[in-house]
Amino acid sequence: MLVKKENQYGRIEVNRTAIGRAVLYELEHYQGRVRLSGKNARLAPFMRYIGGDNGISNMEIEAEEDVLYIKIYIVMEFGNSIGGTAGELLRRIESRVAEMLGGYKVVATAVVKGLLVKGEVRPRNIEVRSDGSTINEADR
Repeated sequence: MLVKKENQYGRIEVNRTAIGRAVLYELEHYQGRVRLSGKNARLAPFMRYIGGDNGISNMEIEAEEDVLYIKIYIVMEFGNSIGGTAGELLRRIESRVAEMLGGYKVVATAVVKGLLVKGEVRPRNIEVRSDGSTINEADR
């Protein structure tokens, strides 16, 4: 189990699969404009979106004390604001998972691995935080 919490009412245990499902649920809001990808900018298999996979192989999920860190790798359609769209997605993920866990602080980060132009992925490597700030990997 990734997260274990006890109080006077009982104990809750949440694993990576449940958190991965919550992230995929929030990705559905974007109707294909933002897609899960791997670290190498390849799009995640279609089965992931119809319930055949939970997507956690394309996410880094770690827990420390009362903080949960989530890092996802995504590809966006060309024409979307990278900072704005990814920032909004991360805020949605943070609120969904924090509501699920009750009391844990959630810190989400997205790495935009590419832009989708006419069905082809154009490589990018831009890290976006939930406050909308971006870090271009080439600048590090």
